[in-house]
Amino acid sequence: EMVNRLRSLGYVGGGTSPPGAAGSNPGRDPKDMVGAFRAHSKAVDLQLKERYAEVLPIMERLVQESPESVEFFNTLGIAYLELGRAADAEKAFAASLRIAPDNARRLWRMGEALSRQNKLDEAVIHLEASLAIAPDLAVAHCTLGDILGQRGKAAEAIKHYLAAVSASANLGKAHGRLGVAYAQQKKFAEAEKHLRRYVELEPTSPHALANLGNVLFELRRA
Repeated sequence: EMVNRLRSLGYVGGGTSPPGAAGSNPGRDPKDMVGAFRAHSKAVDLQLKERYAEVLPIMERLVQESPESVEFFNTLGIAYLELGRAADAEKAFAASLRIAPDNARRLWRMGEALSRQNKLDEAVIHLEASLAIAPDLAVAHCTLGDILGQRGKAAEAIKHYLAAVSASANLGKAHGRLGVAYAQQKKFAEAEKHLRRYVELEPTSPHALANLGNVLFELRRA
């Protein structure tokens, strides 16, 4: 379970960049980096507990001390994104991608940061690059589907939501987005199926409950 949670944050099985991908930056002597390792481990633990505000001071210091680190910029970028600081997240992920440009999850997170700033064309470029590397990355399909939906391309959005559900059957937000998209097309039976699954996966989500309630109302099941 912990490996899955870490993978969702981009730490395990990421891009294919070789260990020396940092370019001309020499590697540090490991014995000199024990403090940084411990500090980063603490930040990751706080992140897994969703205590993002506590992650920031740790990671802002670490990226200053070790600007060659892909992982440090990634951890900082996630914290910024979760705290609603999309512009700062964009800068952090850009620094990470300069070192490891082929990491699918970081390309997705960059796309997410750009999307939240309404930089939709740039976001699409990063999301498509992410999916070119990892075609089954469900979260990237979801974000790209959201942008296509905003642009009135409902059929294309649904294709991406279906791909997300196929790739990750237990991703609640994929079922939620697909259910809402079907409801907007008045395909309420299909919408109910996916919104019920969303509620099963996230039973306390107000979005899941409200959207399912709306669909049941449309089906005259008061």
